Amino acid sequence: MTIESYTDLQAEVVSWLSNDKIQSKVATCIQLAEARIRNDLLIRRMERSVHGVFNGAVIFLPTDCEAIQRLMYYVGEAEYSVPYADPKSVERYTDTVGDPVAYTMVDQAVILYPTPDTARDYTLYYVPFIADLSFTNTSSWVLGRAPNVYLFAACLEGAGFLQHEALMGVFEGRYKQAMESLYQASERQRMPSNTPLVARPYRTTAQH
Repeated sequence: MTIESYTDLQAEVVSWLSNDKIQSKVATCIQLAEARIRNDLLIRRMERSVHGVFNGAVIFLPTDCEAIQRLMYYVGEAEYSVPYADPKSVERYTDTVGDPVAYTMVDQAVILYPTPDTARDYTLYYVPFIADLSFTNTSSWVLGRAPNVYLFAACLEGAGFLQHEALMGVFEGRYKQAMESLYQASERQRMPSNTPLVARPYRTTAQH
């Protein structure tokens, strides 16, 4: 059976576990699986990126941003990293201008310190949010790309509910393999196969 929706996933979890007791708990198993997947994807740095130009102190985050990985901006051919800083530590930059040396976050926005006085191209790398599956939100980008990740994570949680240690071991192994395949596929997409790598100047603070 092809897993394309929340309903398909529920049916497959019940089928793979082959135990009537799991029928009433399958939704909970999927919810717990989603929490596991989110944590593991953050660890695996499943990044997306957005490019833009900042011309002020505020960069609005993508609507699907779960966590920022890094923020870079460019001056000519040079690339600079802007680290996160606690709001207290950047108070000294209030009412100052210049190339950013740190950022904080407010709601769904990045605040640069000091306020940039020149427009710069930037790239924001982030981990995308995984919306909870339901009968109204029937799919997600992970389910679309790697339904086996969802299936084996949910079966692992179901085997835990059934207190079936042998099945837990089986599904944990298959879940890890599925996650590794997803991670490797993401890495291949980020590395062009026919384009030579070009080293670029890199500094962690704006010293120019």
